[in-house]
Amino acid sequence: MICYIHGILILVNILMHSTRCNAPTLKYIFSFAGMLIYVYLVISVSYINYMTPTPDDSPNIATGAVVTWFRIEIATWFGVVLSNMMFMFLRSMFKHKIDHSIYLDDNKKLPSIDTMLALH
Repeated sequence: MICYIHGILILVNILMHSTRCNAPTLKYIFSFAGMLIYVYLVISVSYINYMTPTPDDSPNIATGAVVTWFRIEIATWFGVVLSNMMFMFLRSMFKHKIDHSIYLDDNKKLPSIDTMLALH
């Protein structure tokens, strides 16, 4: 199941970055659905991790390896969530000094106050 869900998430990622698909609403829907699928995957791995014995108490090495992999998957997911929270917190504390107007066409920019006074 995990392999299939990762395959679906790869297809969603390819669709999201495709230049052929010019439907932003469809891309947003697929992005949200991909996020929900990923959350379902994390919840199912968490449930399996809760129900299985610890790697030391596993009946064989294969079960211990799978349980260890599940625990790494959960730790990675929580690490990604915590690092994103820290990034958003630090980003909210500092103001960006990027001038986005340099990327606009001169015909689409609003006139400055000097231009408005001169035209008046």
